[in-house]
Amino acid sequence: MRFNDRQLGFPYTEYADSKSNIEALTGVLEGSIAYATDTNQLGTYNGASWDWISETPSGVLLADGTIPLTADWDAGSYKITAEQLESDVTTGTPPLIIASTTLVSNLNADMVDGYHLDQDVTISGAPIFDGTNFYDIPVGAILSTDKGIDNGDIVIIDSADVADDEYARFTANGLESRSLAEMKSDLSIKYEYTAHIEGSLATVSGVGNNIIIPRNCTLEKAIMYVEDTGDSSSTIIDINKNGTTVYTTQGNRPTVAYDSVSHLDDGDTPDVTSLSANDIITIDLDQVAPGSSGLDVVVITY
Repeated sequence: MRFNDRQLGFPYTEYADSKSNIEALTGVLEGSIAYATDTNQLGTYNGASWDWISETPSGVLLADGTIPLTADWDAGSYKITAEQLESDVTTGTPPLIIASTTLVSNLNADMVDGYHLDQDVTISGAPIFDGTNFYDIPVGAILSTDKGIDNGDIVIIDSADVADDEYARFTANGLESRSLAEMKSDLSIKYEYTAHIEGSLATVSGVGNNIIIPRNCTLEKAIMYVEDTGDSSSTIIDINKNGTTVYTTQGNRPTVAYDSVSHLDDGDTPDVTSLSANDIITIDLDQVAPGSSGLDVVVITY
């Protein structure tokens, strides 16, 4: 509408092109609005020429993307509705940041915490949860992926991968069969046998009582403690299995020197470590430091 040859109101005419192309247009109505894509300016037509704003006002967007977002956009307490939400951020940056812990209904996700659910639930009913503990799960229904069983737990299980009544543990790769000795090691189950000598020490075969091994196990080490380490040289013990030293390398025997600060030594790992039920372990005092007295020996198996 025009009055006295002046345009009243603003027509809904919009131009988006380079500044030079817009200024070359003919037949433009007074009050028309344009956007110069090359200079990022808005302009209005005064009837004779274009009046350009030096820069685009803050917050102006165009639906075709020619004026994009240049900073974070906060819609406040309003809801944005669309058919799809697509994120093109690369791996390493979360595509969504959620503050609320409220349940999202109908959310169908391919993975949860980086894992696919690729097996069927094998229990007849839904488990009852209380924190992180499981209750009312039928015997035989526990899977190696259940969160109620941690990596390293020891169980007796009926499984195709492990024989009935055999010991096994859960690992990141599934069930792993374990021998009795391995299970004891996993659980740090150890047996200790001790011997003691009061007073002055002298070389002797058979310190204390013979040790009868009750089951198949592994000899870990022997530890000796000398109360008074003497005036010179060293005190050395030896461990025998059925009358033969377990230290094939004799330099590995537990040895306490006369000037030892701790009065303790556990030697190096024995050369013979395998023990069977009814094996006899004896302790020899092979060498004594002059003036030494008081001896304690601990033999450790698992």
